Amino acid sequence: VLLVVDGVRMNNAIYRSGHLQNVITIDHAALERTEVLFGPGSVIYGSDAMGGVMHFYTKSPELAKADTTLVSSINGAIRYSSANKEQSTHFGFQVGFKKLGLLTSLTHHDFGDTRMGKVRSSRYPDYGKSMYYAGLTENGTDTMISNEDQNLQLNTGYRQVNLLQKVYYKANQKLDFELNIQYSSSSIIHRFDKLNDLINDTVKYAEWYYGPQTRLFSALTTQIKSNSGMFDNAAIILAYQKIDEDRITRKFMDSLKTVRQEDVGVYSLNLDFNKEIDSTKSFVYGIEAVINEVGSSAYAENVASADRVRATARYPDGGSMQQQYAAYFSYKWNVNRKIIWSAGIRYNQILMNLKFTDTSTYSLPFHEINVNNNALNGSVGLVIRPAENLQFNVVAASGFRSPNVDDMGKVFAKNEYVTVPNASLKPEYIYSGELGIQANMLDQRFIININGFYSYLTNAIVQREYELNGQDSLVYDGELLKIVANTNVGQAEVYGVSGEMELKLLESITFKSSLTYTYGEDKINNVPLSHIPPAFGRTIISHKVNKGKYLMPLELSIYSYYAAWKHVSDYGSASVDNLDEATADGAPAWYTLNFSSSYTLKFSNNDGVELLDFGLQPSKRAVIFQISVENILDQHYKTFSSGVSAPGRNFILSLNAFF
Repeated sequence: VLLVVDGVRMNNAIYRSGHLQNVITIDHAALERTEVLFGPGSVIYGSDAMGGVMHFYTKSPELAKADTTLVSSINGAIRYSSANKEQSTHFGFQVGFKKLGLLTSLTHHDFGDTRMGKVRSSRYPDYGKSMYYAGLTENGTDTMISNEDQNLQLNTGYRQVNLLQKVYYKANQKLDFELNIQYSSSSIIHRFDKLNDLINDTVKYAEWYYGPQTRLFSALTTQIKSNSGMFDNAAIILAYQKIDEDRITRKFMDSLKTVRQEDVGVYSLNLDFNKEIDSTKSFVYGIEAVINEVGSSAYAENVASADRVRATARYPDGGSMQQQYAAYFSYKWNVNRKIIWSAGIRYNQILMNLKFTDTSTYSLPFHEINVNNNALNGSVGLVIRPAENLQFNVVAASGFRSPNVDDMGKVFAKNEYVTVPNASLKPEYIYSGELGIQANMLDQRFIININGFYSYLTNAIVQREYELNGQDSLVYDGELLKIVANTNVGQAEVYGVSGEMELKLLESITFKSSLTYTYGEDKINNVPLSHIPPAFGRTIISHKVNKGKYLMPLELSIYSYYAAWKHVSDYGSASVDNLDEATADGAPAWYTLNFSSSYTLKFSNNDGVELLDFGLQPSKRAVIFQISVENILDQHYKTFSSGVSAPGRNFILSLNAFF
């Protein structure tokens, strides 16, 4: 899946193909909207978009209207949740003049240790319990301590701060600029799932944590309007991102602490144009260039003497560079009121250079890996509306994902396996078809949406057992581990179906439900693919009152999240999906029962409430109170592939104010 924020790709050269936590570096309080595109998005977005695209749009400054000289708004929020003692605060401010707009958003999160649910199946009475943890004696020696509260996941808490600053300048009716700066930083983040590991009834690690993770994002967007024959609107985005990741590990009773540091710099340029030929025909086209520079280093430090020695880096220690260049074109034709046709094509070229200074430690058979991959992808889509209340969507598309630095150059251990580089790894390709049906019935009171897809993959990248110089095991950080590597398998398939429905029972009561099922299989070895979640869904009944001078609105909701079993036989090979974090039979099915309420109090200048007027907009003056209870039944469960149990019964209080 490709992550995009404000038109700039977040995926970089060391993004893992598995389950990423990088979305949390985007400030949700600063989001305007989020768009999710299913299926290959490779025509518009390029490599990494095989499974779909999540595009996050942050808020932008507003300008003063024609009859005013100044417009401004202030918003703030506080939130508390009981399951992890969360304390979150947010402050936002924006001011707009005739041509200049400024927006600031600052959010701080303080999460404590997460308490899991205590209601378990009798078949798995100890599933997920945190039995022991590592501590220090008074003289600084490691010791193993029994957890007095086994439903409390110690060392899961962390802190995070997010900052967004935008400056918007409208030079004239045809030209404007926006400077977009985002910064995210966290405290150290402990790997609870690693600190929980036992070997011969003894904790494996005394320390395993990520150092403060930082993400700096800066982009300058230029918007141009023109009546030329080449384009009507153009967007030019020049961006730079800097990402720092550190991993610190120390085995129990070991005096050496290993520190592995990764620094990534990403430079990108996007040029996007659109042109309307007439009222029924239009096209978009553009080019993209992205350069990733990766630095990776490591050292082992004696915790007693502070002496340091060289250690093996996670990625090539001589540095890595990944370059992506692309051009695309997409055409849309509204044939008539009932048919819309679209087609697109994209050419991609990806270059990589990975340099290994130290090849002796693991006897790597190469000092350098060079990659030059290219692909031509396309898509064709058809929208058919045979009636006002019925729509069919048909899409056929091809996509690809070129292996990145993480896929090709990583040396790192997970569970009983160590991943090594595979210099012969090739891109994976996907050919996908989708069919969607949307129907509105009962005078718009009943809406149903069903989508099905089938994807055929060639050269699919999967993790398999591997040999290096004829050996199937090697010693990594003092431990003999089985070797695995990312390899290409000849054929694989992924297919699934998702459905959602909405029924308006009464004017104020709505019922919604959704369900998704996916299956993937390696057709050569006849084994399941990794990263495939079990069937999951959500059902919600909401009651909304939209009456009164001040009450707008009151909303009450009862809802449930649920997921099916994922049995051991359905897991992919190796350790990608964290089978060791499930039960002996796999990941059990689960469900939660939840309640939420929201009350909005609105203000105006005539309500007798004294408000300083510095261009503040009366229509946006409101206070929103929210009270929620999640996992009311205090069920214990883990979401797919997670090493951390989900929160138990959780009371949430929040207050949002807009002036």
